[in-house]
Amino acid sequence: MAATCAARGLALHVFPWTTSAAGAGLARDASYLVRPDGHIGLADLLHRPEHLERYLDVRGLRLAT
Repeated sequence: MAATCAARGLALHVFPWTTSAAGAGLARDASYLVRPDGHIGLADLLHRPEHLERYLDVRGLRLAT
């Protein structure tokens, strides 16, 4: 995931698992793409870089410069 995010110019933040995260409905070892408006754009329970790639490509999303 780190390589995919770096190649796409996306910031990657890794957080330790907590009971608060579980209480908020987040899944352990999952990936979440947070949109600029704060909403979740992609929730990937399998944490697969190709899912992120497909999400971005299908929507034609590119990092703004």
